[in-house]
Amino acid sequence: QQIRQLQQPHQQQIRPLQQAPQQQIRPLQQALLQLVRQQQQALQQPIRQLQQALRQPIRQLQQAHQQPIPPLQQAPQQPIPPLQQASHRLW
Repeated sequence: QQIRQLQQPHQQQIRPLQQAPQQQIRPLQQALLQLVRQQQQALQQPIRQLQQALRQPIRQLQQAHQQPIPPLQQAPQQPIPPLQQASHRLW
């Protein structure tokens, strides 16, 4: 009889402890989910901004590659007298 009386209060104490973690975990899980969603949304905005910002220069670069760049092609063919004169002066 004494042993049974000792066992019963322990079982009563254990049950609320087993239920408690689930009750505590649920709000934590919800809070974590909210944080994760907020972070995902927060990250999506700068990523979209970067994508939009990069699209313009990428298009400009693509257009620039398609167009020939005549000034650079013409430059080596032309003699550059000031540099030749300067080197004579140094000697």
